[in-house]
Amino acid sequence: MAPTVGQWVSWIKGRDAARPFEAFQIEVTTRCNLKCVMCPVTVLAERWAQRDLPWDTFERVAEAFKRVKWVYLQGWGEPLLHRRVFDMIARAKSAGCRVGFTTNGTRLTRANGARLLDLGLDLMAVSIAGARAVTHEAIRVGSDFPKLVENLRGFLSLRRERGSAAPKVEVFYLMTPANLAELPHAVHLAAQIGADELVATNLDYVITPELDALRAYSGSPPAQACRAALDEAAAAARAAGMAFRPYRLQFR
Repeated sequence: MAPTVGQWVSWIKGRDAARPFEAFQIEVTTRCNLKCVMCPVTVLAERWAQRDLPWDTFERVAEAFKRVKWVYLQGWGEPLLHRRVFDMIARAKSAGCRVGFTTNGTRLTRANGARLLDLGLDLMAVSIAGARAVTHEAIRVGSDFPKLVENLRGFLSLRRERGSAAPKVEVFYLMTPANLAELPHAVHLAAQIGADELVATNLDYVITPELDALRAYSGSPPAQACRAALDEAAAAARAAGMAFRPYRLQFR
């Protein structure tokens, strides 16, 4: 159920006057090293501009960081491709912001992971689209699923070695009709490697009519198979003691 007007008013009144903005989302690059089938980087490749956010532009935005709680370095590109992404994290942290980003995991090396831990990153989401290599790699084209799992496992191991609870690590699972049956298995995998939460997402930006077929559900009531997969995944998460957060099936 959507929030009432009264709930919105209470939320607005409860905001921190010193930091009235909940979050700034900043796309640091439009470049990506994958060709995910649903992404504008792939679908609009002939017209897509491959660019990095200039540092001076970032610094102009950063002047307002003292008014915001979260800085999320996320767009259509892969943030870890930007050569100054670590400087961006440091700049936002120095302004008292919490910082996060979403990654495809390809550049989550041990060295990069150590730098992220040193900087005090607060949140990292890693995108997957299946619990098996053949499924994930058919959607996130160019990805090496075993290597992705190895990278994520290594980062979480390093976090444990440091005795740190941060950053919170979320696994973002893009649900499609082709991979719904693997969602419970993805929960098991995420729990086994030590992730903090699995978020089951639906494709919410469709560029072409053909891509609408990739949605796990759209305007009509979702199929029973979708509800069953979500119920099974939720049960698996409870058994593993891991948080599970699915997108709503329908909005009223």
